[in-house]
Amino acid sequence: MFNDPGKKVKIVANVFFWLVAAGGVLTAVFLAINMEAWEYVLIAPGAVLVAWLFGLFIYAFGEAVESLTALKNRSGSAIAPAGTDSHAVVMAQGAALRQEIAEEAARYEQMYRDGVITKSEYKKITGRLRDLM
Repeated sequence: MFNDPGKKVKIVANVFFWLVAAGGVLTAVFLAINMEAWEYVLIAPGAVLVAWLFGLFIYAFGEAVESLTALKNRSGSAIAPAGTDSHAVVMAQGAALRQEIAEEAARYEQMYRDGVITKSEYKKITGRLRDLM
């Protein structure tokens, strides 16, 4: 039930749009026929516009939730688990990232020593890696 909430919110937005738009059009036609005043047909475009605007906001929220979920999944966890020292978690993640960058720098250094990359390429790459640290 709680897996992939962004996708579910987007589905709800789509269903909401079609239900409100169809309901608005049917109501406009019903009023126009029963009241014998065809001006009520003008309610239909307004209902579709309102349904579209509200559906758009709901869909955008679902898109934001999806993007946040993807970001969280890509970075491990955006929020420290309850009961943990968030500073310690951030420091541990930072140390792990620095270790990965150091290993990457060592691989490029070996590539430079082996003649796979030039000195200018090596300096450019290691400069970017230093910027990450």
